[in-house]
Amino acid sequence: LFEAYHKNFGHGVNAAVLKLLRARQRLARKLGFRSWAEYELRPFAAVASDPSSARKLLDRSWEQLQQTTAPLLKQMRQQADAASQGEGLRHVDFAYLQALATRESDGFKLAEYLPAEASLARLMEVLGRASNVHFKPLPAAGWLQTGWHSGVRCFELLDGPPLSSDASRDAKRLGYVYVELFARKMDMRTLAPASMLLAPGHAHVGLHFQAPSMGALKLLTPEDTMTAAHELGHAVHMLCMDGCVQEYLDLPLDVAELPSTFMEVLATQPSIVEEYARHHASGGPPPDNLARIVQMGSLTYAQKLQSCSVSLGLHSENFDPEVATPEELQETAVEAWQRYSFVNAHPVFSPFGDDAGGYIALGSTGIAYLLCYLRADMMLHAQARGATAGSAQEARSRQAARGWLSPDFASRLRSQLLDRSFPGQRLATLLPPLLSSNSELSKSSAGRELPHPLPPLTAEASGGAGFFGRLARQSATR
Repeated sequence: LFEAYHKNFGHGVNAAVLKLLRARQRLARKLGFRSWAEYELRPFAAVASDPSSARKLLDRSWEQLQQTTAPLLKQMRQQADAASQGEGLRHVDFAYLQALATRESDGFKLAEYLPAEASLARLMEVLGRASNVHFKPLPAAGWLQTGWHSGVRCFELLDGPPLSSDASRDAKRLGYVYVELFARKMDMRTLAPASMLLAPGHAHVGLHFQAPSMGALKLLTPEDTMTAAHELGHAVHMLCMDGCVQEYLDLPLDVAELPSTFMEVLATQPSIVEEYARHHASGGPPPDNLARIVQMGSLTYAQKLQSCSVSLGLHSENFDPEVATPEELQETAVEAWQRYSFVNAHPVFSPFGDDAGGYIALGSTGIAYLLCYLRADMMLHAQARGATAGSAQEARSRQAARGWLSPDFASRLRSQLLDRSFPGQRLATLLPPLLSSNSELSKSSAGRELPHPLPPLTAEASGGAGFFGRLARQSATR
């Protein structure tokens, strides 16, 4: 099955990827950059603002991941040896053994606690408390009144915590959020989740979940709740930000994605899961071992490193798509993937059959999401000191949740991130190479290097030690 799947990503796919890489390289060089990776990474934080520093960030993260995943890999190797008569941990078995070791099937058990409509409402309440806003549902209306189909839920986003109905009329309106919870039944396209600032004060959130059958109850997976939290985080940022649409679009990607990634990471904390997950029949919260399932494990982040490595390697100046053949592309992609792999790649394996295919389509920007995960973890655990275990760890987790949902935390999140109007600089940081051919303009821009709008990552955060260490400790308690 493994071989049959990856054989679909052969010469034709590699030729199409080469065509894309050639177009991007030509465009980057016309703009004055040596590679597409250099062009895309330029606006990012200094820790990943060029291909060399981005590679160092991936290497440091891999070093931490190797340490934190050692117990889990030991368990997987033991299972592999028992099942394959000493052949060891093989690539073709890795996903299956990972699912066993991480109890991936528990995600289906947790779905019983995530009925779509009720969970979305409680998730909105949690995210609202974290950002000092609240989602006020608007009465259901038909297409003639709103222009939206029946799968769209409309909300008014109001400033401050929920108030009585009379007081809500006086609350400051930040805008409207249109949540497309279900894909249209007659739409044959599979749409990826996305958020869009339609106009000032109007944000659309497309979740596009598959609608339930007639009379059935829609249950969400843990991945669905992460997606919903991420996209709702975008909507809150879009409506809180003190700036125009163009200023929002001009944010560096590692800034634009931080509020949404923060909400995603917040929603995966076990003590926060207990706030919005309730059994569809009994109404009770999930047990602790299921509440921890929502968090992505260290092996999932290792897969992200592999995909980032492939995209970064193929978009850097070390790989020349103009002269490369499809076979050389395949070899380079596998080599980049292997750099952060716990197993040797199977001979027919193509990274484009995994997440790396999607990362290639997006360019080198996967690094931005890694930066956002590190920043979000730093924001959540800035006050944490040391490691605890057992009931002490659970008590600390619940205490942290009370802090994350407190008015003081929300006020700081709003003032330091969500409400801020950062100067448009993504395009400005790309300007120096474009000016190099014009001596007068080049002189006028000399010494005007724009600093990144966010503070630098701490040494611990940029190395990933705290982040990946917490993932390992939480995985161990599942």
